[in-house]
Amino acid sequence: MTADHHADQNRAFVLEEYARLAPFYERKWSFYVRTTCRETLSRMHMTSKDSILDVGCGTGALLHLLHTTLPDADLAGADPSPEMLTVARNRLPATIALKQGWAEMIPFSSNTFDIVVSCNVFHYIRQPNEALNELGRVLQKGGQLGFTHRDDD
Repeated sequence: MTADHHADQNRAFVLEEYARLAPFYERKWSFYVRTTCRETLSRMHMTSKDSILDVGCGTGALLHLLHTTLPDADLAGADPSPEMLTVARNRLPATIALKQGWAEMIPFSSNTFDIVVSCNVFHYIRQPNEALNELGRVLQKGGQLGFTHRDDD
């Protein structure tokens, strides 16, 4: 089997899993979501003048926290799961751009964001070099890139 076939299988699994989990994701993982969002923000220097992209935004928990703390920031999110994006859209203001897409193919223009963050996503990525290239592509020169990643070891 090819690497592309494995990546496609992984993507199908992720989409099926999060379609099922979307309605109750935050209830089930509330402590984990709150903690990782808080830790991500504590490591980044952000202002209300920044444009910020959350890659793998899921239900919009981090974007909601960002909007609460930095109401004038230009916020956006990308996630592959339509069901998770529906939950995010229902909780976030319409001014926050949400688009369906994978970290390896971010659906935003190059050099768009001052800050790109990704919380709890990289354990699903099977093409990390492509994802990192995409994160760098949408990030403006001199911008900040921040990850929060679980460690299962």
